[in-house]
Amino acid sequence: MTEAIFAVDLGATWLRSALVDPARRLAMKAVAATPDRAADACAIIDAAWRRAGCPRAVALASAPELTADAMVRRWPNRRAYEGGSLLSTTIRDAAVVAMVDDAAAAAIAAHPFERRDAGPTICISIGSGIGGGAVIDGVPLTGANGAAMDLGHMPVPSATGLRCSCGRVGCLQAAASGFALRDLVAASPDALLQSPDVASALQRASAALGEAIVIVNAVFDPARIAIAGGLGLSPLFDQIEAELIARHITVSIARHRCGDDAGLVGAAIGFGLNRTAPGRVGHDNQERVVSHAD
Repeated sequence: MTEAIFAVDLGATWLRSALVDPARRLAMKAVAATPDRAADACAIIDAAWRRAGCPRAVALASAPELTADAMVRRWPNRRAYEGGSLLSTTIRDAAVVAMVDDAAAAAIAAHPFERRDAGPTICISIGSGIGGGAVIDGVPLTGANGAAMDLGHMPVPSATGLRCSCGRVGCLQAAASGFALRDLVAASPDALLQSPDVASALQRASAALGEAIVIVNAVFDPARIAIAGGLGLSPLFDQIEAELIARHITVSIARHRCGDDAGLVGAAIGFGLNRTAPGRVGHDNQERVVSHAD
């Protein structure tokens, strides 16, 4: 990066934005509850971009699957967004835009690109939904259709019988996401971890996440596994660690080094990766690193 990048991180719960400078310092950071409609999210992003001085470089990390012009193609956790655009015509016409899946952005932020011998980085983002990202040999893993590391929809034994928002049964997200836990214990988002009914649901969630981590570890033999997302950074992290220890599984996990800013930092770094090896899709000003939906 040689210029400040306007970064956006859209998840099912929070919409964050900031200017990220070449040293990965954040300025003009803004956080808002994710609105119910894509049009409202678009307006919030546009207003923040204007306050930041209309930067030409825009990096968008998003939970939903997007088209090349930043329209929401699929978002099982927020169906009302589907068909709506996240970026105003002004931004799309004036800026160079790079788009990346939010969990993939978190994986990019967790990877030590300065090290040649860094080894694979895996990130599991646990929030309202669950996503995954990987950086292998310094390159974000995308897959043939941009859907690599869609961990939230990976079947795990502890989610057996639970229906996911995608329509399938047994997905990791059906047992261990914020939406799933709220459904299981009927608690509000703010009261979720304090609910007296949450213990058994959290036990099931940590078991499901432990199963997913074991699979990912066996497939990738990663040098590091970072845990991100609101739930991932919460006390649930300690329960996941305890679950791995109880199962005598020697897998090391760590809270993401960028905390809640992982998506913003990763989106900005991803923009720089696109400038080095661009993969243009659709609109002349827009590029995609990787995208899949939670």
